Amino acid sequence: AQLVHRHLPQTRILFLSVKPSPRRAGQLEIQQHFNDLLARWIADVSDDRLVYVDVATPMLNPAAQPRVELFTADDLHMNPAGYDLWREVLTSYLMESDGN
Repeated sequence: AQLVHRHLPQTRILFLSVKPSPRRAGQLEIQQHFNDLLARWIADVSDDRLVYVDVATPMLNPAAQPRVELFTADDLHMNPAGYDLWREVLTSYLMESDGN
């Protein structure tokens, strides 16, 4: 981020959470821990150009497990429904204006 901002000082950088997947369900706890650390780090930095985007939470079902309907048969890669969900989450962040 520092290198990007040195050359492009107005650039917003979006940090996406680690995406859960059925194939890696055994890693959910560590992924959530990493996502929490990342979100806290960005909040502590207090730089409006750095933004944490939580794509993980909407990808979980009510039992806090990955939603299988968002993935291809390999249970790792997203299918069109998964990308549609990401598009919904990311659109508001991408449409935000810096006032210019």
